[in-house]
Amino acid sequence: MIMKATKLYEEKVVDAHEEHHEHHEQSFIRKYIFSEDHKTIAKQFLITGIFWAIIGGALSFLFRIQLGFPDMDLTS
Repeated sequence: MIMKATKLYEEKVVDAHEEHHEHHEQSFIRKYIFSEDHKTIAKQFLITGIFWAIIGGALSFLFRIQLGFPDMDLTS
């Protein structure tokens, strides 16, 4: 009898605990833009680095083409 009462009490405590710590989904902006999580910040850093590497590579390519063919007009 004591065993049943204890088990019932433990189930109620677990249910109350689970209801109290319910997590809500965060919005995209809150989760990725204003994140404090080091893993998310690392992803932001990686994506930003790749983006700027592509921009820098494209500009470097244009500069080299201009140096290789100085009489060629690249703007038209």
